[in-house]
Amino acid sequence: MRVLFGLLLGLAGELHACKGEDPADWARSHQELRSTKGHFSGGAWSPSVDAWGGTKHRVMKCLAAHATAKRLRAAPLRGLMGTPDEVLRCPSTACSDAIGKADWQPGGSPAEPGELWLYDWRGRHDRLLIVMAAGTARRSGWLYARE
Repeated sequence: MRVLFGLLLGLAGELHACKGEDPADWARSHQELRSTKGHFSGGAWSPSVDAWGGTKHRVMKCLAAHATAKRLRAAPLRGLMGTPDEVLRCPSTACSDAIGKADWQPGGSPAEPGELWLYDWRGRHDRLLIVMAAGTARRSGWLYARE
């Protein structure tokens, strides 16, 4: 019961930070920023792309919270976030490694994912993971370089 309560509180916190905004606006912002090269992808430092809590980081968090709260299916998720930068099939060594290294939002690592969809935030330096199970977005987490 505590885990479920923690999960709901964490999700509510993420969604509250995004409250009043339209997921279509986040998607437009994400697509624009996704094509902008920042410091970690061969460009100049850009606060909106590279900074912790910058626009790209924030909209990715909002999109992930929305996708998991609404249990979006693959097609609507791709419509909002675009094609993932990488897909890991589970079970696999790569999937297990990513699950073990990720910071999960909230409440620990996911059970029985079918796939992990990875979206680059700051190049491959820091990445968002979306857990897909039974064709729907179930959880999200982050692979941070921790530098």
